[in-house]
Amino acid sequence: MTSTPRKPAPRQIRRKLDRDETERRLVAAFDRVWTRDGVAGLGVNAVLKEAGVGKSLLYRYFGDFVGLAKAWAQTESFLPHAAPAVSGAREAGLPGGADRHVRSIMAYANALRARPKTRELLIVELMRTSAVTEALDQMRTQFGREMRGFVTASGAMEGEDAFALSFFVTAAMTYLALRAESVPEYYGLRLDRDADWQRVEDMLRRMVAKVLV
Repeated sequence: MTSTPRKPAPRQIRRKLDRDETERRLVAAFDRVWTRDGVAGLGVNAVLKEAGVGKSLLYRYFGDFVGLAKAWAQTESFLPHAAPAVSGAREAGLPGGADRHVRSIMAYANALRARPKTRELLIVELMRTSAVTEALDQMRTQFGREMRGFVTASGAMEGEDAFALSFFVTAAMTYLALRAESVPEYYGLRLDRDADWQRVEDMLRRMVAKVLV
């Protein structure tokens, strides 16, 4: 005769709900502090004040501040879903794989331009001034996976020439996207203007036509 599984007691259910709510508040507070104050403003006290939660609960539920940062990273996408972004890009007018290559790389650049937290994460990678470096390391690894998946989602990286082109061009696009907000002028282009990004795309077409067509 099988025994009927015990139902959780009301007190256990309340504790579970309380914990879930506290975790959500802390993760949401982490996100708000980053949005408002940047990575430089992230810290235990700032997040606890924002969340209205005691320090003991943060350590009980997340282990430490790095654990909270990792929990936040699991809820964040540093790039949008690749397929819609790539398919929404303008047709490049190049054959097959070359056309996909241009669209995927420009979709990547436009995704960076639209996501300030992703750009700040990449800047912190160069500066290494954050108190949550360990957690940021994990975020950078996550970004790397997302970036590679983003660029390859359309079948763009086919063959060694295509891979080599992606390697150097995504690095260049990352640099241009990072400087677009604070130092937008580069070689006579204004990287804070869509029209000048169209010129970047046109240059990319010419490069791809030489390498892949």
